[in-house]
Amino acid sequence: METLLYVIPLGIGAACTPSLLALTILVTGQDQWRKRAAALAAGSALAFSLFGLLIIFGFRRLPLPEVDGSDWFGALIRLLAAALLAVSAVYLLIPHPALERRVESRIQTYVQNSSLVMMFAVAFLLSIKDVSSFVMLVPALHDIAVCPNFIEAGLALMVLYTLALSPVLAPIAVRLFFAKGSRDPMQRLYRFTMDHQFQIIGFVAVILSAYLAVTGWQQLP
Repeated sequence: METLLYVIPLGIGAACTPSLLALTILVTGQDQWRKRAAALAAGSALAFSLFGLLIIFGFRRLPLPEVDGSDWFGALIRLLAAALLAVSAVYLLIPHPALERRVESRIQTYVQNSSLVMMFAVAFLLSIKDVSSFVMLVPALHDIAVCPNFIEAGLALMVLYTLALSPVLAPIAVRLFFAKGSRDPMQRLYRFTMDHQFQIIGFVAVILSAYLAVTGWQQLP
């Protein structure tokens, strides 16, 4: 289960998509929410699935890791991802109040004016533009692609994508199980997410950068 253990932290990191989480919270807080929330989930799932299929297909054409466990290509991917996340964290941890307000304003506009088709398209675009999540997903997808055990690889892929899609899946699940009683806690989560959206991603980027640097170094021949 080594592959699964490697990808879980990256799946958790890829889940940190504040704009998508905030959008889903607002949609599930409405009375007529089910179809719009389903459109959001479908749009996000399509974006991540297309990306994942392309990356796995590419990685499957590469040589498998050595028998001794060393994997220079996998190590290079992890170290490069670590560097990219470290650089992005510097920018993300700097306060951007004006930009945060613009992002929140766009999200509220989407909720007020968007049809089902637009909800699908917005979720797709927000997901496909989430560069930090894709940077975290690439090393995980590489580990899955080169895993010799297909059952383990399939389980790891399912867990990875469940975690990565949790910003849209979790608010839907909360609304389904707790109905209207979930509105106040979810609104507080929305407010916290919007007030700290870049800092959240930056903090996660720092943690995952360190994780990828250490595991990448360990995979070097």
